[in-house]
Amino acid sequence: MFEINTRTLLKELPHGLPYRLTANGRIIKKTTEPANENEQTDHIVSVCETHLSGTNELDLAEDGYKWYGSNRNFIHRNAPKASGCEGFFVKHSILKSFDVRILDKSVDGILGLLFRNKETDFTCVAFSCYLPPENSPWGRDAQTFYSHVLSQIYLNYGVDAIFLLGDFNSRLGNLKDVSAQFDNVTTRETIDKTHNQHGQSFSEFLNDSTFCVLNGPSGEKSNTFTSISLKGKAVVDYVCVPHDIVENCKNFEIITCNEIIESKRIQHLIGTRSRIPDHEFLIFDYVENFIIKSANVKHNVSATKKMIQI
Repeated sequence: MFEINTRTLLKELPHGLPYRLTANGRIIKKTTEPANENEQTDHIVSVCETHLSGTNELDLAEDGYKWYGSNRNFIHRNAPKASGCEGFFVKHSILKSFDVRILDKSVDGILGLLFRNKETDFTCVAFSCYLPPENSPWGRDAQTFYSHVLSQIYLNYGVDAIFLLGDFNSRLGNLKDVSAQFDNVTTRETIDKTHNQHGQSFSEFLNDSTFCVLNGPSGEKSNTFTSISLKGKAVVDYVCVPHDIVENCKNFEIITCNEIIESKRIQHLIGTRSRIPDHEFLIFDYVENFIIKSANVKHNVSATKKMIQI
């Protein structure tokens, strides 16, 4: 059902409709701005829970996307489906400009993808992450999870940008999410007053890595609950970036499932045995200026403003 719904929505993008992909694999309305010949926009979609197992994967090649996935290595024999399992949809237009390869999938719940521009020295890394809840047998060691992410950050310290995307099941409450030494990052307004042990580990990780969350400081649409269910409301899904690229991250928003369903009128895509996800969709644009040198004309350079929607 997930693959069918995603394919239906992705088909709308090439026709110029006012929608864009979310970080969780959905589509929302985008702001309409005049096109610029030196401004290019591409899409990367992080899906932090596919529930795929074995060698199964999502195939949307005919719709213009290549799938990079990582399925859980071990599944309990009584489990109805695999927990977590991360992946990325990468637009074919990105593959024309970037060499893309899986950087790391050695730990369940963490999938790293490396993007290297073919014409410039620009490189970036995106991690799709899923840390199971504290009461899950797979989620009892948050410190090891964050230690591995931190080691990957240190190993790739030379890249231009790193993005951490996903469901961390970590409630920060009033815990610090950014060091006071970085005055370019706006203080987050707390709407989820509860913090858990995962949140404590997450806060320590953010401090050690000098990363910060985009949730909260970027306006009203960025500071809403990311999980809404019968159990209550919580903020557990985040986009995390190094403090020095915060200004390159634009238009961060959190969009509810119902907003998408109603605006796109896709109620008929929800099967009788399906239910609306209780997690919301996180979207942002990353803008970078590339300096491209001509191979034929000496000293000829052109600046291209590249916008990647994630």
